[in-house]
Amino acid sequence: TDIEMEFGLKTVNSNLLTTKEISYVKTVLDVNDEQTITFRMFAVIAALSERVAGLDYMVKGMVNSIDADSLRQKIKHCTTLFYIIDEKKQGHITFEALMHELTAGRISEEHERLVIDRLSENGKPHVDFLDFLTYILLFVEIHSTITDNPLDGTRDK
Repeated sequence: TDIEMEFGLKTVNSNLLTTKEISYVKTVLDVNDEQTITFRMFAVIAALSERVAGLDYMVKGMVNSIDADSLRQKIKHCTTLFYIIDEKKQGHITFEALMHELTAGRISEEHERLVIDRLSENGKPHVDFLDFLTYILLFVEIHSTITDNPLDGTRDK
């Protein structure tokens, strides 16, 4: 049940999640309340929830302020964006490609460095899809910034 899953998540990661953050994880992974959660699915939910718990303040603020319906729509666009950036279809994107997207989205250098540092802190050479899902709201913001005013070169986000 939903209560058991929330209890399990909070047991696995005690410094974890608000109710909104749990809702975010469930929405990103398309988990609904009627679904039976297998151990394997719980492991994926727990992995994403752990990453959400460690988000920087800017992205965590976005997570706690978005509604689930809006997020569902944005996930579809971001999934497409991931596969556009992953030009070689390897299932991951390079930090160089990610930095280009962050710059194009006019993310401040401070936030860019914070995101890159967070994603590479375990020595990973690339960003996989789970990492990308963790920061999906940041990528939504980048997409909106680029489409709203593509010629603006300021980095103020």
